[in-house]
Amino acid sequence: MGFKIGNVKINNRVVLAPMAGYSNSAFRRIIKEMNCGLIYAEMVSDKALYYKDKKTNDLLYMTDVERPIAQQIFGSDKESFVYAAKYIEETMKPDIIDIKTIWCKLKKPLKYSGFIEN
Repeated sequence: MGFKIGNVKINNRVVLAPMAGYSNSAFRRIIKEMNCGLIYAEMVSDKALYYKDKKTNDLLYMTDVERPIAQQIFGSDKESFVYAAKYIEETMKPDIIDIKTIWCKLKKPLKYSGFIEN
């Protein structure tokens, strides 16, 4: 029994949560072979993408085998956040872009605060 997020059809209710240091493309492909319905890539910083950090850009790599796939971003500055979202959409074309806010309990996003705008 599947579900939908917007217009993205998820074939079953098994979702790979993003795990920093583990959710690389090779791992995600293995999990997809185990019939995972939705794959999450690692969370990336808007600032790191804005300043063209190579390590962060490498985290964005994804293949069609991993679809449907969601990419998470977090940030606190409107300009860099918008840049990061557009960059991810145009270059990686994930099925879902998941925006993390200040409610995320991870230390790194909290250190830089989260971005919220009504």
